[in-house]
Amino acid sequence: MASFDPPEMKSHDGVNLPGITISSPCFLAETSRIAIVEHGSISIGKGLGLGEYSNILTYGGNIRLGNNVSIQPGCMIYGHGGLTIGNNVSIATQTIIVPSNHNFEDRDVPIKLQGNRGKGIIIGDDVWIGAGCRILDGVTIGDGCVIGAGSVVTRSIPENCIAAGVPAKVLKKRKESNIAKKKIIAGQTPLFLLVVSSFREVDWILSALFKFKQKNPEYELVTLFESQDIYNLFSKNKFLFRQFHKLSSISFVPEEIDRFFSEVPGQVKMVLKDFGPDDSVPFKNILSQKCPNALMVNFPNSNHIHSNKNRQAVQNCKFPDAYSKHDIFLVGSEYDIPFWSQYVNAKKIKTYGCPKYDSCWIKEILDDFEFVKSEDYRYSRAAKTVFLFIYERPDPQHPKQIDYETLFRSFLDVAGNFKDALLFIKIHPGQSTQEIVNVLNDYKPIPWIISERHLLQLSHISDVVISGYSSGIMDSLAVNKPVIEFQGFYKTDPESMKKQDGLYSSIYQELQLSAPAQTKEDLHKMIESALNDPQKGAWKAQQKAFKSICKPTDSASKNIAECLTDMLK
Repeated sequence: MASFDPPEMKSHDGVNLPGITISSPCFLAETSRIAIVEHGSISIGKGLGLGEYSNILTYGGNIRLGNNVSIQPGCMIYGHGGLTIGNNVSIATQTIIVPSNHNFEDRDVPIKLQGNRGKGIIIGDDVWIGAGCRILDGVTIGDGCVIGAGSVVTRSIPENCIAAGVPAKVLKKRKESNIAKKKIIAGQTPLFLLVVSSFREVDWILSALFKFKQKNPEYELVTLFESQDIYNLFSKNKFLFRQFHKLSSISFVPEEIDRFFSEVPGQVKMVLKDFGPDDSVPFKNILSQKCPNALMVNFPNSNHIHSNKNRQAVQNCKFPDAYSKHDIFLVGSEYDIPFWSQYVNAKKIKTYGCPKYDSCWIKEILDDFEFVKSEDYRYSRAAKTVFLFIYERPDPQHPKQIDYETLFRSFLDVAGNFKDALLFIKIHPGQSTQEIVNVLNDYKPIPWIISERHLLQLSHISDVVISGYSSGIMDSLAVNKPVIEFQGFYKTDPESMKKQDGLYSSIYQELQLSAPAQTKEDLHKMIESALNDPQKGAWKAQQKAFKSICKPTDSASKNIAECLTDMLK
């Protein structure tokens, strides 16, 4: 166990021990302690101030502190599931930060014997945490926040907010005095505006926006979130949230549209919005009025495949402007062109591939330091078999045909037959976690984790992916994992496809992107096949179909960035 116990409170020239790096200068009290406990690592930037009897201990996790972090006396800072603290953060006395929770679901086993789980904690730049606070696992505290003394933070706090209480709640937003915003307003900086209705569209286009920024460094990204709740949900996807904040200068919500555009008149040169019709949310039409000369870009809000170009023809839409105002309509695959030509001018539909599936971007997601050192990753390496179940929320289009809980219970019945298995569950943001936990509690022999990690990461550490009708199928194939689509389809389902035998299936099954299973017997056989020969038969056909339809490369992000740059010129 590496440990650094400073002899007295003074300036040090930095520390470099196995697993511990502290940049110079640092100011450490004689009774403070920094140590690797169990395993993990500690990396601390310049200017750390660590007060008397304060501890920084890994407990198996990785701790990252930025520059000029001050930790007053009597604080306990633990690593467990991972802790990241930004620059210029002040943590007042007697504060405890613990990125871990006890497992307690099994009533037949004492809680202290059920082990722990950790999602991790992220604290942004320029944050002040008052005396005696408790920061609990899974929380993200945004840049510029103030947390009142004695607060217990159990949920993420958006940037530039003042929060307090037990549990902590947002009381108000801080007065805006944002350096980036002042620069944007004073300098007439050209802006590109990203509209976010869910984190899925950020996931699809983010790597392309990085390429666009590289080609056009004079542009600044500003982001309009549909609501504060969307921002809070987005903050739970740690990788995307960190990457997004490297790029976006300002975030705001619809209630702030008038004020925002009054301060940056004419500066928004491009608006990027999802596939949804403009009439679906009022502010999309408002944006067309506020920046009538901006380049309007529609792009996918997921990787869902909508049609089969081999059997469906491109159509001539009679009212192409009724759906949305746009200059270009991006799709991830040419297979989607027939579907969207029903709603928009086919000549405006362009496909350069899916930027999310550029191999360099996938590598960045899978090599993410926080993920590689996480408990999810560690548990997956210890299990004999790892399942990932992608749990979609009940679709209002399928109320009678599909009972999602029945499907989930059927899967659990089958999964229980596999010894030493571990189950990851990725749920839709609109689904109730507690409802799923209530079902899982009836299946005690199966270790399970409901994870909010990126779907590419979860697929990567799994052996077999079982999914309902979900675009998550494509993410699993992108990291070369066998996918079983466990769901029944009927003639009345809007998305169903009729097969030659008269039965109905999904577009994923029709295109051989998923292997169908409609009964528990089917599912068990398919799982065994996927575990025994994941690169043969139907599984090899899945990969061939994925590469044919999505055409993953390293150039989708670059090509989209070049297209948008040319259109702006």
